[in-house]
Amino acid sequence: QGIMVDRIPGNIISHILVPFTIHKYAPDIIIDDMGHAVPWGSVWFTKKPVIVNFLHLHKRSLRGQINFFLAYVISGLEKFYPLMYRDCTFVTISDSSLLDLIRIGVRRKQIVNILLGVELEKFYVSPKSPSPVIVYFAGFRKYKRPEEVVKLMPSLIKMFPEIKLIMLGSGPLLKNIVELSKKLSVEQYVEFKGKVQESELLKIVSKAWVNIHTSKTEGFGLSILEASALGTPTIAYSVPGVKDVIEQNRNGILVESGEINKLKNAIISLLKNYSGYWQRECKIVSDEYSWNHTVKKWDQLLKSKLKSSDE
Repeated sequence: QGIMVDRIPGNIISHILVPFTIHKYAPDIIIDDMGHAVPWGSVWFTKKPVIVNFLHLHKRSLRGQINFFLAYVISGLEKFYPLMYRDCTFVTISDSSLLDLIRIGVRRKQIVNILLGVELEKFYVSPKSPSPVIVYFAGFRKYKRPEEVVKLMPSLIKMFPEIKLIMLGSGPLLKNIVELSKKLSVEQYVEFKGKVQESELLKIVSKAWVNIHTSKTEGFGLSILEASALGTPTIAYSVPGVKDVIEQNRNGILVESGEINKLKNAIISLLKNYSGYWQRECKIVSDEYSWNHTVKKWDQLLKSKLKSSDE
């Protein structure tokens, strides 16, 4: 029959108006998107099946983004998920997210792990730039730690005088990172592109030698898989969400979280010994992730919930 999706905006007003919104739409099934941390409470106002789409525990990434009190409240709310959604199915996007739910008390039988995918037909492997290029496209927020990439540049420049760092995207820390590049006298080696069109992003990442990812945590390292699909390995910290998508020494290198010297050494080692091996292995790994597989899993889940609801 097909499934119609109508998305309700995730803001405070819509949370308050949940019961009225459910009455208006009269849905057959509801998906509570927990990418925003605060529970929707849909289960209190409907007897229809509710699926919880869970990305990751926000407790790990809230510090420094919002004030301490609000971070404490949101972290506390996450502990109530098992009680609020005790009869619901949770959909996670990585093994790390699955373990997060189990740790806060969600039963394993309630959880379905559906990995995200990559639109493989959009991605391609192209020749790398003549001289080393590092790319960063993970966002400019505190838990992403973009400053660490810039702090590595003085040492990397000594080893590779023609090296270049391209930083893509935006965020609240962007101005600070630009100032940091000037303070470290590396601004001529760092290019801030801001938000770019998808076609330009693909071109930049495909020509880069390595993608650097310094985040404290992720729900799922989608940008890492996108880099892999473009034949570009990622060097990153071994943290939840990231370690789920990097196969060591195949589509990247993982080092202990916060060990910036190990991160630097991994970059130097890769750049010194760069070869076509990385492009081949990256592509092989990324080919294992497909949106078609993701859609199929969601389709099966939704149909099973609709069927059980009708019985």
